[in-house]
Amino acid sequence: MALTKAQAEQRVLDYLRSLHRYADFEVVLLDDDTIEKPFGWVFFWDSKATSRPENFETRLPETLRS
Repeated sequence: MALTKAQAEQRVLDYLRSLHRYADFEVVLLDDDTIEKPFGWVFFWDSKATSRPENFETRLPETLRS
């Protein structure tokens, strides 16, 4: 059963929000960076506060980002 992009996005967000290491961050997908492949999508994420360039200092540490 294939997923729609919206369903895949929701599953990724649900999974990320379930991880304790992201408990202090509101995690969002970076839509402009999403890559579509024949097998599905490659999603990138960061904290909501960092999704705006002026908030560089609030970026998630490299060890927490994927």
